[in-house]
Amino acid sequence: MKAFTFSILFLSSLSADASSDSTTYENDVEYLTQLKQHIWPAIYKTSDVAGLDDLTHPDFVIVDPQGKTTFKAQELNFLKTYTWPHDEFEYHIQRLNIFENDTAIVAGQGRASGKNEKGDYCFTYVSTNVLIKMSGKWKAIQSHVSGYQGNCK
Repeated sequence: MKAFTFSILFLSSLSADASSDSTTYENDVEYLTQLKQHIWPAIYKTSDVAGLDDLTHPDFVIVDPQGKTTFKAQELNFLKTYTWPHDEFEYHIQRLNIFENDTAIVAGQGRASGKNEKGDYCFTYVSTNVLIKMSGKWKAIQSHVSGYQGNCK
């Protein structure tokens, strides 16, 4: 009887752990989706230097479409004087993977449009972001932007 009771308790605990892991995974997917589609763009839209500092890992690096590497301190300094030029912006996630080692990849296509001194503009780009979970919080450690196309309608 004791062995049977132990087996039921052990299997129940495994089931609870699996359910908890599933909930954590779903919460992480939801957060990373919100992060890439809403939070991260809002940080740039409002020039929120503290928000970007909090979002990024100390070793954060961006590689832009020309292959230029920008480190975290440089990006924070850039954001201090940045003015969001776009009237519309959207990001479509095409890949979101969370791995067992608390690493995530979020990749997709962004689209921005607006008006500047040359008139109306619109462009698309693709990006890949690598994030790691530290003390329960996701931190961006690498971003790569490429595939810039200036002719969307």
